[in-house]
Amino acid sequence: VICFLLLVTVFYLVYNRYKQKREKEKHNLLLRLKDSEIKALQSQMNPHFVFNTLNSVLEFIRRSEKDEAIKYLTKFSKLMRTLLESSSQKLISLSHELEFLKLYVDLENLRFGNSFHFELEVDKELDLHNTEMPTLIIQPFVENAILHGLQNKKILCEEKREPFEAKLRIDVVKQGNFVKWTIQDNGIGRKQAAEIKKNKAFSHHSIGVRVTQERLDLLGHEQYKIDF
Repeated sequence: VICFLLLVTVFYLVYNRYKQKREKEKHNLLLRLKDSEIKALQSQMNPHFVFNTLNSVLEFIRRSEKDEAIKYLTKFSKLMRTLLESSSQKLISLSHELEFLKLYVDLENLRFGNSFHFELEVDKELDLHNTEMPTLIIQPFVENAILHGLQNKKILCEEKREPFEAKLRIDVVKQGNFVKWTIQDNGIGRKQAAEIKKNKAFSHHSIGVRVTQERLDLLGHEQYKIDF
């Protein structure tokens, strides 16, 4: 009887320690995930984007383009409202994410003088309102395509006095139980963009992609995957 009680006591202590360890690991994982979500929000509301947006509005006003300034401010306020609403949710619908991306691309295109052509193709088989995805996932990759691919191409074309033709395309398709996002641009390419960024005296260091990859790692490789 004493041996049995001793075994039960040892088993209880070992199990309790294991349970506490698992609870601690779960708690730490939730903290890391929450931290990554906050970083994701901060990266998308970075001061460079806000500053550039307001600067563009001031430029429209300076050129007495009142209608353009109002249009830009309206889109910007709607984007900020959508972003803040999304940041309080772990999952959002595909329709919500698409609305946010359209606003973001429109703002960036307005800022660059409508200098690039944007196409968005969405699979008709997708249920946009009932299919959900993690918040604040796609925008950092679209930002990279615009700022490091297309913008650098525009600068190089202006320097060489060559015609500038820029395209950005996003495809959203259903693949079994998954949704595949493909972002394509005809910019200068990641390798050349990295070289330009390295040689600049000052460059905007985007942390959005790195933060997003960290979040997806925490959420699980089985459900989410990124390919470059």
